[in-house]
Amino acid sequence: MTHHALPLANLLTFLLQHHAEDIAYVAYNEGRASVTLNRAPKGATMLGWEWNPSPSLRGTIVHTTPSGITVIAPEFTR
Repeated sequence: MTHHALPLANLLTFLLQHHAEDIAYVAYNEGRASVTLNRAPKGATMLGWEWNPSPSLRGTIVHTTPSGITVIAPEFTR
């Protein structure tokens, strides 16, 4: 059970740093965390991240934080 402490702490820290209204879904399973956003990333922090097209979810982009959290968001609209 203690192997979950750091990933859960990282996830909690991420959630506390970002606006709740931007977060649609949070998942945690076997030490892996993911956060799905309601809309395309915004704000200086998220816009500075490297976003890549999702290999499995059409119309979405993905970023993995240094702590291993996978963040999934709708593609940017122009």
